[in-house]
Amino acid sequence: MSKKELLKWKDCFSDLSQRPMPWKYFEQVLIKCYGFRKVNKSGSVRTFINEQARVTFTADEPHGREPNVGKYDREKAIKAIESVKALDIDNCKEKK
Repeated sequence: MSKKELLKWKDCFSDLSQRPMPWKYFEQVLIKCYGFRKVNKSGSVRTFINEQARVTFTADEPHGREPNVGKYDREKAIKAIESVKALDIDNCKEKK
């Protein structure tokens, strides 16, 4: 994924009115921009952990033809990102 594409998905991450977000972009934004690491649990449950901010949440990895992230999982991620942003952790800031 290019940096430009990553920034595009990061910018529309919090806007739930935007088109559905594919799992691969959801995962990359959390890992590359906000420093989360992913832990695989049983089945399709994935846990995202940011040890620096002490934030943890779970999301269900979608399967099938359209692997888009569910609205509830995206809302949980947005709340976790707000906690991370409070500590000014953002590895994808645009350079001026």
